Amino acid sequence: KDAIDDKEGTQSVFTVGKDNIAKKQVITVLRTDRNYAQIGTPTSLKVGEVVVTEGRKNIQDGSKLELNGGRSKNVVN
Repeated sequence: KDAIDDKEGTQSVFTVGKDNIAKKQVITVLRTDRNYAQIGTPTSLKVGEVVVTEGRKNIQDGSKLELNGGRSKNVVN
C-alpha cells in the first residue's frame, strides 16, 4: 500500500530493474485496508518485481536509484 502513488485520479507504482532504473507502472487499485492494497488485473506488474515503497515522491520515470540495503523496496508476490 505504501508503494502506491495517486495523482489526479491515476494510481501508479515504481518498479526497479536490474539496472536500478525506476519505471512508472499505472495500476488499478480494487480495494485497500490498513496495510494492503489489492491491484486489479490486467496489470503490467510481474511476480518478483521490486517495487519502491520509500522515497517515491522524489522519483520520476527513468530515475537512476540507489537501493538502501533492501529497506526501500518490496517484492511483488
